Amino acid sequence: MQARLQAAAIPQYSPSYNLGSAFSTGTLSDNLLPTPFHGCRPKQRLEEESFSSPQATLTPTQAVALFDVYLENVAPVLPILHTPSVYELVLRACAATETLSLESAAVLWAVYLSAPLSMTPQQVMAEMGEKQEEIIYRYQLAVERILYQANFLSNPNLQLMQAAILYLTCILKWSEENASYAWAMTTVLFRLAKSLSLHQDGKSRGLNPYDTEMSRRAWWHLCLLDLNSSDHHGSEPECLNIPFTTQIPSRISDKYLSPSSARLVTRETGFTDMSFLRIRCDILRTVYRQNNIAKKGICKPGLPCECVAEYEALLSGLEQRLRQEYLSQYDTTLPFNRICIEAALMIPRLALLVRYPMRRDMNHLPQETLDRFFEIAIESLERSRVIDTYDQGGKWSWFFRQCSTRRYALTFVLLELCVRSSSPLVDRAWFLSRAVYQEWEIEKHKRNWRVVIGLMQVLRTRSLT
Repeated sequence: MQARLQAAAIPQYSPSYNLGSAFSTGTLSDNLLPTPFHGCRPKQRLEEESFSSPQATLTPTQAVALFDVYLENVAPVLPILHTPSVYELVLRACAATETLSLESAAVLWAVYLSAPLSMTPQQVMAEMGEKQEEIIYRYQLAVERILYQANFLSNPNLQLMQAAILYLTCILKWSEENASYAWAMTTVLFRLAKSLSLHQDGKSRGLNPYDTEMSRRAWWHLCLLDLNSSDHHGSEPECLNIPFTTQIPSRISDKYLSPSSARLVTRETGFTDMSFLRIRCDILRTVYRQNNIAKKGICKPGLPCECVAEYEALLSGLEQRLRQEYLSQYDTTLPFNRICIEAALMIPRLALLVRYPMRRDMNHLPQETLDRFFEIAIESLERSRVIDTYDQGGKWSWFFRQCSTRRYALTFVLLELCVRSSSPLVDRAWFLSRAVYQEWEIEKHKRNWRVVIGLMQVLRTRSLT
């Protein structure tokens, strides 16, 4: 990595976290206050807003509309909640005949937050009459206040845990500026999850089928959140060092599951509500195996790496398993199924890139290995672009929008372009890099893309000479 940065004449960037005057003296400044979930918000805004219950600021029509958006845009890619139960909560809140518990209110506000976040700014303005940023800010603050009022950090439970995981996942997808905050809070959630024994499978703890499935969904979504936030932050995922026995969620869709279920009445085949989550869980299990290979210590500094064959074998085995168990059964004419297929073939490659060449001294890798990773990175970006530009998949594009591993893949491609001679593969990579650079609007997010911006400027200059 260092040699390629030097070859490209790009200064290496060491992130410095300037937290501002609020922490310069060890205490919060007068105009900032800690929010209930330990973030910082302007004091005036905190004092102006109060969100004690969902029905306090939303009309029944607005609440149902937000739930409908959640059902279409969020639930398919983040099935952490049981949607029929959430719908019952929405109806109870709309009826306003009772005071909902803080646990229920936290779940509802996390759902309401996810809805506008999954829409485009134009859609939010047209349907809600406000700017997207303002609505997300208010709803985010609502979730934080309710978690605080529920004393979540001292008295956690499964419902509050579900709300917190959905909340953190959403704000991480909303902006990379939230990556450090989500990463820090994810560590806290792991402590709370272990206190609830979520790292132990519910079946072995004697839970009923419904609670078992909800516990599994919460734990695996937390692990996936940890993987995502850690990649954003550039650190090793916490979940890789935690032993657990929690199984991945069953194939069963929400319509076949209820809190009163004495047993799982069916085991579905083909595509179900849980298929996309199970694909992500299988990918995460492969990351665990990659981590175990790295812990063997067979790769010595200054010597050629010997574990690349094991990594590629893992990747090939995962793709074969995904094709046999999931992808071969999907109807590719359905938009979400196509998104699942592209994601299933993209994410493992990105995970391999992040955990192999991007974290090692590439000077000691054989050229054929670098060529293979170069091809993998190009294929990953091409599949990522398919997801971004697929017209019928727009309602789920928000979920893939803030993906730090895509940044690593683009960085790797640009670094290789700086040192490679012209060839059909290089031309293909250069065309792709320019396309995603423009489509991702990278220059609007300079803080987290400085190396990419610098590399692109160097390559553009070279292409003009």
